[in-house]
Amino acid sequence: MIKQQAKLAQFIVVSLRRPMIESSDRAIGVTQARGAYTQVLGLKL
Repeated sequence: MIKQQAKLAQFIVVSLRRPMIESSDRAIGVTQARGAYTQVLGLKL
């Protein structure tokens, strides 16, 4: 359903499930490393 509707709109989905991440066009990961800073990583799949 999301793939079909994505032709008309953008979706932001929060998920840790591998199938959902693998079917996305882009993925953004946010982690908190040791210390007080946060690291953001973006991937175009």
